[in-house]
Amino acid sequence: MKVRIKTPDNEPLFYETPGACGFDFKCVGEHIFEPGEFKLVETGTVVEVPVGHVLQIVPRSSTYKKHGLIQVNSVGIIDRDYAGDNDTIKFPYMNMSGQRQIIEDGTRIGQGLLVKIEKADFEVVESMGNKDRGGFGTTGTKENLTTKQEIKTKKITIKDSSGVFLKEIDVRVGENLLRQIQDAGIDIPYACSNGICGACMCTIETGGEALKKDLLMEPGLPLAEEEILTCVGGLNKEVLEHDPNREIILQTFY
Repeated sequence: MKVRIKTPDNEPLFYETPGACGFDFKCVGEHIFEPGEFKLVETGTVVEVPVGHVLQIVPRSSTYKKHGLIQVNSVGIIDRDYAGDNDTIKFPYMNMSGQRQIIEDGTRIGQGLLVKIEKADFEVVESMGNKDRGGFGTTGTKENLTTKQEIKTKKITIKDSSGVFLKEIDVRVGENLLRQIQDAGIDIPYACSNGICGACMCTIETGGEALKKDLLMEPGLPLAEEEILTCVGGLNKEVLEHDPNREIILQTFY
């Protein structure tokens, strides 16, 4: 990256440590900030950003801690074509400390980050074809969580191995089914003898259709895509723990 230094000492830019992602800029001359005052802090440095990159200029962590200065544009963007001999980099700071601040000549006042960029190809359309989210600040709000939960909720009926009705509950698709049933107050102990299931069975009904499987299931038995049967006892407990996001519609419990 081409750099022109217009400072009294002409000290080059460098990374302080091998692991540093940013390089520091020093200010040129003394800068006095009255409380609440805004100023552009001169660095006397010109850079020509490489093709396919952008230079971001940001404060150092000590800038506010030591001097009470805040960079008013949060992140400064230095384009590749801002590279004339007099296009020096300046940091826009405001004094938020409530006291006069004196920034001495040569103070490390900010840092630069060289970041790769991609250029977009723009396509104008009549409709985006996506659902409205509700504007800024709506991610994780009660309204959006409720909508998401309704879309991914199924009602199931739980019976014991004799077909006796236990409870009807709403379960969240993609979450651990065993934990949800136990959270609903249904005590389902599970254990396996010699790693092979073959005792009681819990039947789950979805959409009015009873799904039941009468078989012995060895740990590690491949699961069919259309009918997911998961033993949660013995070694096969790992299937449920390691794949909690599958839509489990039937399980045996012991």
